[in-house]
Amino acid sequence: MRCAFIDTAFIARRSLQKLFAGCFVTRRGGRIVGYYALSTGAVSHADCTGKFRRNMPDPMPVILLSRLSIDRKHQRRGLGENLFRDAVARSV
Repeated sequence: MRCAFIDTAFIARRSLQKLFAGCFVTRRGGRIVGYYALSTGAVSHADCTGKFRRNMPDPMPVILLSRLSIDRKHQRRGLGENLFRDAVARSV
């Protein structure tokens, strides 16, 4: 799914208004080895196709997952998948 336009300034303002934005980290041996950020936002009906507009409020609330990153020394160990699963769990 790709929406045509997302007003990032609006999303930033909305996140501050709703006070839901956060950075979550995972540590190994006291050192941060991975992190991701979540924030709230909204997408206007005008910016999406019909199947996404159906039965949804306008604007549609969304949760943005951004900056998912794992230290190179700790990649390929499932940490990225674990962080992604954690983000999904926090979002529902």
